[in-house]
Amino acid sequence: MLQLTTNPTSINVLSIFNSMAANQTIFVKLLVFLVYGFLWCSCQPAEAAIKKYQFDIQVANVSRLCHAKPMVTVNGRFPGPTIYAREGDRVQINVTNHAQYNMSIHW
Repeated sequence: MLQLTTNPTSINVLSIFNSMAANQTIFVKLLVFLVYGFLWCSCQPAEAAIKKYQFDIQVANVSRLCHAKPMVTVNGRFPGPTIYAREGDRVQINVTNHAQYNMSIHW
């Protein structure tokens, strides 16, 4: 009858190889997770800005070509202010009409 015995040193070597393989698997999973996380974060669009403007509409005498005449102004200026925004930004414009009549603004 043949009896099999295991050598204690061979068991220790096998357990070391198994633990190294487990550590490598964890390392590879962590590396893949970090790479995908970095790619996901870098592919996200930049956060859009919120641009806020206050427009005060009034009729004021404006001098053009040496003639003063009443014109609709925005914040006392004619033409009105420039609105700066980029694609994806939100623009909030609060308009207060100080003129005698209703006005409409077109962009």
